[in-house]
Amino acid sequence: MKTEEEKMGDVHVHFRDEDDSRKSTIAEGLQLAFKQGLLFVGDMPNQTPPTIDAKAVERRLALVPENSPVEYFTYVGLTADPKQIAGAVKCWRDFRRVLALKMFAGKSNESLSVIHKDDQARVYCHLTEQEYPGVVADHCESENWLISELYNPSVPSTHSLARPKEAEIRSIEDQIELALAAGFQGTLHICHVSCPESAHLIRHAKIKYANKLKLTCGVTPHHLFFSTEMIDQFLTLGNFFKVNPPLRSEEDRLAMRQLLKEGYFDWLETDHAPHASGENIRLSGIPSLHLHRDVMAILEPEIGKKLLSEMTFSNMIKAFSPKLDHFL
Repeated sequence: MKTEEEKMGDVHVHFRDEDDSRKSTIAEGLQLAFKQGLLFVGDMPNQTPPTIDAKAVERRLALVPENSPVEYFTYVGLTADPKQIAGAVKCWRDFRRVLALKMFAGKSNESLSVIHKDDQARVYCHLTEQEYPGVVADHCESENWLISELYNPSVPSTHSLARPKEAEIRSIEDQIELALAAGFQGTLHICHVSCPESAHLIRHAKIKYANKLKLTCGVTPHHLFFSTEMIDQFLTLGNFFKVNPPLRSEEDRLAMRQLLKEGYFDWLETDHAPHASGENIRLSGIPSLHLHRDVMAILEPEIGKKLLSEMTFSNMIKAFSPKLDHFL
């Protein structure tokens, strides 16, 4: 029996399978999670095909091996279609292993991108009308700030120019504004915060709107351990570190490590996203779950066992209640 401090989960992974089984499968992902000491995982919905309705949920859950030592949960993706949103909320209510809902406020998978601010506003309004009390995890990168032509694969750091931190900051501002305007009663979670400006913005909003909005945020190991200056020395191999949102400068990375110590982030999320060889020129994502134990060993003396336990277990349990209550 694990003690409270030994329990760990990861609520942000991309386990592939189905049309992307050449990259990885749910069974392989769960085996890796077990080796890394995790009790549960939350699988994002932007797979091929995407997880957006009850049939897709059933299809994903059917791929989970029986008696898996790691419990599998999935997200359901949100579109701007009111009927789809209502169906997504119903999935959350009907399926114990639908952990939460996910919105891509910027392009990821075409069918799951809610790009326009008016559409994003309607998502929060429909969720409020449906009295959805759970988590909406947001990928925040505003399309208005993305300049894809600035990315040069021979200079991997240019990915951060193509997707500048202003895109993340403005999108976070939008999501907070829209959730408040809609009277959203669930939890707004900002995924994979990549820069200190975003972290400060979220901390300020948590304080200012403490009685109006439940707000959480996550940080990834790659945004804490790697920077644009580091990856350019690897030339084209640096594209292995091509992620959305991108890595930032060394100055930003060091600032994020300091904010980590100060408790700015609610939990660590690996954003584990394997690709087939050579795909990172066209796609983004890093298979970071392989390093989870190593990351924990490095961070524990830096931030302390108590904060690390909160960021790898107890904060998630609180935010995703009642879905994860049985792990207490």
